[in-house]
Amino acid sequence: MERAIAVATKPVAKGAAALANRTEELTSRLAAGMSRFLERAGRSAQRVKDAAQELRTPTVLQQAAGALERGNFEAAFWLFNEEFNLRTNDESVAVPYWETALSLGRVDIASPAGVKLVETRAAAGESELAAQHWLELVKEVPDALVSPTAIATILPALKRRLAHSKDDELEDPSALAGYVRRAVQH
Repeated sequence: MERAIAVATKPVAKGAAALANRTEELTSRLAAGMSRFLERAGRSAQRVKDAAQELRTPTVLQQAAGALERGNFEAAFWLFNEEFNLRTNDESVAVPYWETALSLGRVDIASPAGVKLVETRAAAGESELAAQHWLELVKEVPDALVSPTAIATILPALKRRLAHSKDDELEDPSALAGYVRRAVQH
């Protein structure tokens, strides 16, 4: 009987060892498969998130445009603010946000959009327009800082404005000179 038990336990022990080895192999395969799945799912989730963002954006911008059409500048301002905080590098959001902020006198809140416009216009070689945006910005937010590259790009346009303002009194020359001096010192 002992022999029968020993003979019977040998296959069971072999089976248990084989099952343990097989379990390790299956666990390893399952982990690799799950890793690939999660990687694909992560990419898919990011694609879905990006697509949802693209679908959402026109809606928010359309809502803001509708608010502007109804004369509700305050609502438009906050919609643009929300969207700009999500997409700080998108000029299609920065421009209307900045313009709405100017009209409401809320440039302090929207100054990052103003900085973005100055830097974007300067990078595009539109130094006169960048200078105009910069002047609007620093008149309202004197401590606003733009990149040294943008300042170097707009400096000739600012100097031309300074020379022009002395001739035609378009702007206060001392204030304009102060803005230029502050920009160069930063």
